[in-house]
Amino acid sequence: MSNEKMKSLKDKVVGSVKEGAGKLTGNKELEVKGKAQHLAGEAREKADEGLKKAKDLADSAKDNAEKAIEDSKDKSEKALDSLREKAEELEEKTKEFVDETKEKSKDLKDKAADKVDELKDKFKK
Repeated sequence: MSNEKMKSLKDKVVGSVKEGAGKLTGNKELEVKGKAQHLAGEAREKADEGLKKAKDLADSAKDNAEKAIEDSKDKSEKALDSLREKAEELEEKTKEFVDETKEKSKDLKDKAADKVDELKDKFKK
């Protein structure tokens, strides 16, 4: 039991005893003081419960925020991994394209050289 719970319980019990004693003896002042102490104990108890609920809500919000951050990190890492894979694929395709282009360019150059040689032979005759 928490310290605040003990204090509120003590105030409620002592307040109830004082209130009862005041009623039995006809001592209105003791009765009123007892009632006030009892109510103070109840108020302390409600305040303690409210603080506990607020702390629980804060803890829950913190846990949810931490989970959301962790989920976000995981999603970001997956997205980054996917982008890296796509970049590697694009790099490979680009290399293939460059190699094909070089090959076609060489073929065209060779054909052009052959045509030039044919034309030279035609003009020599």
